[in-house]
Amino acid sequence: MTESKFLKWFMIGVMFCIVATISPKAGYAEAQWTFLVYLDADNDLETYGIADFLEMAAVGSTAEVNIVVQFDRHPGYDSSYGDWTTTKRFLITSSLTPTVANALIDIGEANMGDPATLTDFINWGVANYPANRYALVFWDHGSGWRMQIETLRSALRTATTVDERDRILQDLQRAVPTVYKEICSDYTDGDELYMQEVKNALNAAADMTLIGFDACLMSMTEVAYEIKDTGAAVMVGSEDTEPAEGWPYDTILRDLALNPTWTASQFGVAIVDNYYASYWESETLSAIDLSRMNTLAGVTSTFAETMRNFWNSDQAAVRAAAQAVMDEIDATVLYEQHGDSRSGSYGLAIYFPETQGYFDTNYNGSTIAFPADTFWEEFLSDFYTSMSSSWIADAREYAQQYYVSAHIDLYDFCNKLINPVALDCTNAVPLSSGVAYSGNTTGAPSNISSYGCWIYTLSGPEIVHTITTTIAGDIIATDNNNNLDLVILNACNPSSCVVAGMDSASYTNAPAGTYYIVVDGWNGASGTYTLTVTAPGAEQKSYLLWTK
Repeated sequence: MTESKFLKWFMIGVMFCIVATISPKAGYAEAQWTFLVYLDADNDLETYGIADFLEMAAVGSTAEVNIVVQFDRHPGYDSSYGDWTTTKRFLITSSLTPTVANALIDIGEANMGDPATLTDFINWGVANYPANRYALVFWDHGSGWRMQIETLRSALRTATTVDERDRILQDLQRAVPTVYKEICSDYTDGDELYMQEVKNALNAAADMTLIGFDACLMSMTEVAYEIKDTGAAVMVGSEDTEPAEGWPYDTILRDLALNPTWTASQFGVAIVDNYYASYWESETLSAIDLSRMNTLAGVTSTFAETMRNFWNSDQAAVRAAAQAVMDEIDATVLYEQHGDSRSGSYGLAIYFPETQGYFDTNYNGSTIAFPADTFWEEFLSDFYTSMSSSWIADAREYAQQYYVSAHIDLYDFCNKLINPVALDCTNAVPLSSGVAYSGNTTGAPSNISSYGCWIYTLSGPEIVHTITTTIAGDIIATDNNNNLDLVILNACNPSSCVVAGMDSASYTNAPAGTYYIVVDGWNGASGTYTLTVTAPGAEQKSYLLWTK
């Protein structure tokens, strides 16, 4: 046993002895599971934190399952249950409410973004509520590797209230454009947990069996790799954003109470299934075998180096390396579920900004381990320098991407290298300038989800039209269906997108030539539409309007 490992367990043993003297559950038999929730609602998610607390109380602890929560609140968002704003610890029992009187301990205003706070909670929970297995859930906002300023801009686009918009604008004014990967934003203390801090906090605490992230964008290769050696067997998280309501704790914990001898893998699968079912099979969640992350990092590094060396000379070698990554992801992802709008989600995302402008040099070994231990960072540098118009770029363009296009599904990227997606233009519908065309995308193919000039995922069925111009000028396309978007291409290839828009798209000063206009649906939308395109020198054609 190494000195550092011995010291860790010596200190944990001391903590057990100290805390046991004030144990709120002294004398209880050891349970099968202790479910620890690091519930950081010291932010704009306070109302949802209270709701999830009540979901846990809908089940409550049993003799076999302890439900233990550290709950931090914030002034100003929700005044219910006494409007307290400090940090309290609870043993969740049936029908318990988050009041001052029901708390076991009030630890004052704890900084949930401080790794020492996390370590203290874990050790306290393990000392007071011993079990055969432990689950730790991080509850709060989460973030993928992307530029902070772009995160705020995306949030600004989706803000639903004036107050929320004003707060984001203030954050934008003081934002420094730097990448980060964090969880648990504590507004009162102005702090958050970075993944290095999470790793260090976990290494300083008693071992967990399962680690869950009830937060956005946390199922990333980089995150799983960072916590692979902290003692946990399984990680559960989402590649995509999560609804503010988060996990359905009532159904998750009810299943655990009925099956208290579940292994970490079995419990991880149950969390995924319950989450997926609670959102009508539309969201994305996965359970990851952390013991395989070293192997996955190794084959991913080989894949990155192969792309760097052979992208323009040996496609077979690149595809073989991509297949090795896919095979390892199949083994590493224990289980995943995804909605139709994220059809390219296979369980693990990876940092791969769309353009060099979104790449930040802070993605390196000083901030997180994965780029230091693999050639992925070097591949990204080479990609922006020499591969941005290559077949590698086409695969990245078609791969499943998330939120602000800063990361993509790793499996899907490899798959698109092996099986390139092609737009089918063989049955493209001919158009004439100024003549309305009525169509229906329902039942049409859904081959393309990403276009080079459009930031949104268009996963609905698509209909391809074509028009030929004889002179240069403006091409203007409009449709009457609010759920269907338009994409104008100058070749039959999604990466040849020149302009796109919602309900209309205009390509000014377009050179003479043949163009393809695609009607596609956002988030799987389909239906009837009327399309009108005006283009210079486009021959008037006579044909019957038809619908598919």
